Amino acid sequence: MNFKGLVLVKNGRFSRDELVEQIARNVVEAEKIIPIDKATIADPNVICEEIRDVVTEKIDEKKSFAVKTTRRGKHGFTSIDVNVIVGDCIRKYTGASVNLRYPDIIVYVEIKRSSSLIQIG
Repeated sequence: MNFKGLVLVKNGRFSRDELVEQIARNVVEAEKIIPIDKATIADPNVICEEIRDVVTEKIDEKKSFAVKTTRRGKHGFTSIDVNVIVGDCIRKYTGASVNLRYPDIIVYVEIKRSSSLIQIG
């Protein structure tokens, strides 16, 4: 995708945790490994629709959360737009509260051109 320092790995052989372990063990240059929970197109409203099942599995009404978005490329929306739209959807789906300072869970959204990658952790 021509983003310096970014490597995306498509997996068909290992479980998610096994793949993270394999990369950590064998790729010494990997500074950060982010396993993806969901991939979809880069549209905040589509992201909202697509993450429903993932967030309801991982976030409940007793938890707080924050959405943190990183965009690469040009889009008709800002990272803050994504945070607000996706955060509101998560709040509605789960009943969890937003806590921007000390959230229990951070939902990371990576926007890369026309794709978005979501990691909940």
